[in-house]
Formats: sequence, C-alpha cells, structure tokens
Amino acid sequence: MRKMETDPCDRPSRNRWRPASRDRTNGTFGEGNAMLVRKIIGKQSSYKKKLLFFLLLISIFPVSLLGLAASHLFSQQIQQEVNRNYRLTLSMLHNRLNDKISAMALSSISLASNDALEKSVAAGLLNDLELDSRMKIYVIDDKGRMFYSRNRDEIGTMLTTADELYYYWLEPANHGDKVMPDHVRYTVSAQKSDYANWTYIVMTPYEDLTKKSNQMKGAIMSIAGVFMLLCMALALFGFREWFRPLRSLLAKTQTTEDAPLPSDNEIEALDEVLQRLIRANKQLHDEIREHMPLAKERIYHFLINGELDESEASRLSDRFEPKLRSPWIYVGVAQVDDYIRFNQTYRGRERSMIHNAMRKAMEELCGHTVPCITFVPEPGQIVVLFAAEQADDRAFGQICHIMKQFRAHAANGFRFTVSAAIGDARREYACISAGYREALHMLSYRLLYGHNVTITTRDIRQRALLQPEESMLRYHKSIVMLLLQGNSEGAAIELEQWLEDVRHYSPSPDNAIGLLSYLLGELEYKLLEAGCHLHEIVSYDLYGRLRMMTVLTEIRAWLLDELFPAVACHLEMVQDPKSKRVVRQVEAYLLERYEEDITLQLTADRFGITPSFLSRIFKDATGRSFSDYLLEIRMNKAMEWLAYTDWPLQHISDRLTYSTVQNFSRIFKKMTGAPPGEYRRQRRENSRTS
Repeated sequence: MRKMETDPCDRPSRNRWRPASRDRTNGTFGEGNAMLVRKIIGKQSSYKKKLLFFLLLISIFPVSLLGLAASHLFSQQIQQEVNRNYRLTLSMLHNRLNDKISAMALSSISLASNDALEKSVAAGLLNDLELDSRMKIYVIDDKGRMFYSRNRDEIGTMLTTADELYYYWLEPANHGDKVMPDHVRYTVSAQKSDYANWTYIVMTPYEDLTKKSNQMKGAIMSIAGVFMLLCMALALFGFREWFRPLRSLLAKTQTTEDAPLPSDNEIEALDEVLQRLIRANKQLHDEIREHMPLAKERIYHFLINGELDESEASRLSDRFEPKLRSPWIYVGVAQVDDYIRFNQTYRGRERSMIHNAMRKAMEELCGHTVPCITFVPEPGQIVVLFAAEQADDRAFGQICHIMKQFRAHAANGFRFTVSAAIGDARREYACISAGYREALHMLSYRLLYGHNVTITTRDIRQRALLQPEESMLRYHKSIVMLLLQGNSEGAAIELEQWLEDVRHYSPSPDNAIGLLSYLLGELEYKLLEAGCHLHEIVSYDLYGRLRMMTVLTEIRAWLLDELFPAVACHLEMVQDPKSKRVVRQVEAYLLERYEEDITLQLTADRFGITPSFLSRIFKDATGRSFSDYLLEIRMNKAMEWLAYTDWPLQHISDRLTYSTVQNFSRIFKKMTGAPPGEYRRQRRENSRTS
C-alpha cells in the first residue's frame, strides 16, 4: 500500500469537481478595519469618544490576539492528531480489505456469475470494522465496477463518465472536498490497492474531522471573550474614574459670569477653560504691563511720603527697581519756577507729555554714569533718586553737574525754567521721605537765590551762619515814612537797597518773609494813624499774597508797581478836594447808567479806586450810601414813567434791571407807600381834577 499523501483537509482541491467555496471579505483586513475605525469614531468625534474607543481597543486587541493565536495553535495540534488518526483508519481499512479479498479467494468462487452472493459477501465485508456511520466507502475494481459500498444498491454497478466517482477512480491522487446532494461537505480520499489494482475511495464528513479543533477553538474563544469583557469593564471603570476628577475640576472652574462649558465633552470643556485662562493671563499680563508705570509711581509716592518701613521698601525696590540697590541714595527735586504760568500753558495730555519729556531728559543725562529713577509726585515737580556706591564729593559733584545740565536743557528746550534741590545721601529706603522733605524745604530758598538755580545742603548750611544787619531792622520805618510823605521815588530807592540786604544777609526764607510782613504791618499801622484803612486801598489779603510769591524779584515788582502806587494814590485822593470831584463824576455816571446792572465794585473799578474808599467818600459827600442813591434814582424814574406813560409794569421793571415785576412792586411800595398800579391811578385822577 502506498504511503498516504499530505492531509487532504489542508490541501486545495485539484479535481474538476467544484469544491465547497469559503467566505471571503472584499478588501484587505487593514482596509476594512480602517473603514470601521473611521465609521465608529468619525472625524468630528470628541476626544472623549476617541479615548474610550482606543481604551476598549487596547483592552480587546491583546486578549483577542492571544485568544486567536492560542486557538489556532491548539486547533492545529488537535487537527494534526485527528488527521493522523484518519490516516491510520484509512491504512487499516486498506489492509483489511486486502486481507479480506485475498482470504476469500474470489478466483475459486464465481462471484461474477452470482450477483446476489457477491452483494451479500461485499455487504458484510467491513462489518467488523468500527467506522463512522456517516463515512462513505467505495471499493472499485480495475474494470470500474463498484465492488463495495455501504449502499447495497450501488454494489455491482459500473462507473460511467457521468458519475462523480469516475475521476477519483481514474486518478486516485486527486483529493479534495466535495459537497454531496445531501448538502454535507465531505473530504474525499482515493487510493489504489497493491493487491488487485482496485481503488478505495473514502468520503468522510468534514465536520467530523474538524469537530475537535472547532470545539477547542470555541472553548478558547469563550475564555478570551470572558477576558475581553472583563478588560472592557475595567477600561470603562478606569475611563469613568479618570474623568471624575476632571469633571470636579471643571465644576470648580466654572463661574456664573463665564459662558457655559460643553457638558458632553470634558476634554473640550478643559480646553475651553485653558483657553480662557490663557486669554485671562494674557489680558492680565497686558494690564500689568500697562499699569506697571502707575504701580511704580505709587510705590515711589509711598517712599517719599514715608508710608513704607525699611523691609517693605527694600523688598519692593529690589523687585521693581534694581537701580536702587546701591548703598547710598541722593534725593533730588526739580520744580518749575513759574507754576501758575506752567499750569495755564500746559493742560491735560500736553502736561503729561511735558512731564514725560522732563523725565526722559533727566534719565538721558544720568545715562550709565549715575543710576537714577524719576517720577512726578505732583504737576510741575520731578523727583530724582540717584544711586551711588560712595557718599563722597565725586558722586555729589556728578549729581550737581547733572542737575545743572538739566536746568540748561529745560531753559532751552521748554518754555519755562526749573530750580533744583539736592539733599544729603541716605543709606536706608525709609529715609527717602526725609530726603524729599529736605529737598522741598531747600526749594523755598528760591526766595533768596532766585529762579533757575541748584540749591544744596552745603549752601543752606553756609547761609545759616549769616547774621542780619542792624540796618535791615531800620529800613522798613524809613520806607513807610517816605511813602506816607508822598516821596514815592525815595521809598522805592530805600526798598531796593533793603531787598538787596535781605537777599544777601537773611539766613532763611522764613526770616525774609518775617521782615517783609513787618514792613506791611508798619505800613498798615501808619495808614490807620492817618485815618485810612488798608482794605480801602487793596481788596485782597496782603499777607496771603506775600506768601504766594517765591522770589524777591517778584515781591519787589509787586511792591513797587502795585502796592506803593495804590497807597500813594489813595493818600492823594483823601488829602485832595479832588475826591469831591470824583463823587460828582460818580453821581453823573449813575444818572447816565441807571438802566444798567451797576454795582459798587464795577463803579470803583471804573474810577480806579477801591469799593470801600468809594463807599466812604460818597457817603461823606452825599449823606447817603451808594446803593440808596442808586435806588432813589431808579424809583424817581419809575414814578415819572408811571405818571406820564402807558408802559406796562413788566417793561418798566426790565428797564430798571429788576428780575421780576413782583420784586419791583415790592420795592416801589416800600419807597412810595403805594403799589405801582395804585400810584399810576392816583396820579392820573389828580391830573384830571386839576
């Protein structure tokens, strides 16, 4: 008997009969899975869905791959064992048939002449073999006649070309699968006998050959399925637990002012939160950068006002201004000399631009020579903090030179002059406020030094050693006496000399202001002795005006050009009968302008005298006050118009500058004893009677 060929279950069919077709999918496995992935998660799917899909995929894929590999290996081993048993069965069947045929000695009995006997013998030929009841066995002799079949009706029949077994008989090497009319798939094996050149054909149900391997595959895949379900459950549980703190975080970050976050996608919501944080951080960064100069200005104000202790000042200065880390700090103040003119010239944004230009000019002058910071505590004033490694003459000289250059730059580049003051060096930040107050106090010495100067503590110390001359204490008496005597030129010469002595010998501006106040007091006293009051000459506070002035040149101009001429004019009018002429001029003025809104102040300004002086001389000359005289003129005109015209009361009231008819009627009744309408009626009745 020939050796069995390769397992017919694993070989493709080579016969002409159509084998059973196997299911095949269109496209490759990779293309199908790619389409499936795109269909499941989609391009617009959320990150949460994608993450869940890939978690499930990661949990399923290894288990399924392991299950498939294990089922394939185990089923392959089992199938090999089944195929080996199948080959042994075929071999045993072959040997048994050969033995049976040789033992029967068919040549000695005429089977061909006795079909019934042949069928009976062939039918019981393999009864002693334990074979599967569904297995089909055919024995065909060399003539093509069916010698054996489990179907007795087929025994003894001849094969024809129309029979399906005919080609297996011709070519026993053809093995393959065949689907019989009963719709059962069979594995066909054919083999020639070594004894009589007969052909043995065995058809075994394919299901019987693969039953064990399929059972093993099913068991393994069931176990793999259980593990996959377990992994999926763990993946889902972990997925939910992973998103739980994320949802809690989102709940904490959500505020009522913000737009609602996506509720179905935590990752998109987290992305939205991060985007909001980024936008808020950028906005905050821009606002901080925008308001940083203001914050620094605020810190500088705290420093100069003494509102920070040493630790706070050091911490803030180290953080915002590394330039101030030097051990010594000089405080300098530059201030506009003519602040009133500066305030009127520059307003709003233009003033802010001027301040920035002044700061930039100062910082450029400092350059890398002397580190400094500048800020504007109030309009027209710049504070400069100079940092120095040593508090010596060299550093002080550099700072004085910078201030001198800055004053020259302001005088040439701007339309105003500035004066500067430099205090002593300070070691601690908390002492900056003391240095600032010291510099402000030194700026008051502009009264003695003038404008566009740099004042230092050394200048102040040297000036404090000066002693006023005794002549300074006598000058004010002679000045007042000359003025009261009408010698204005002599008083002016004495004042010039006295102010020059004050400039050179006064130890402080307070001392100079005291001397000037003493001069005004002496003048007021002498005027009272002459029967005049100072408030009749000027209508403002002399001492307040004096304190507003910053330099002696300004005080000199005020005294010589305004106060002294006003006093001389007043004395001349009081002592001269021309005052009566002024009263007559005022009377004529009132008679001419009674229909206008006339006041005592306007009339006094019209004639160049003070209101109090006009009121006094007018009452002395007429015996009536200014207001009573004007009221009398207006009431006389009202009585005239009521008696001789038909003008309505509204017209008369408007011409006499009364605000309402009621007010006019009330005053008219008070002056005449009758209302305007009654007065008109009485005058007309009297006219008709006469």
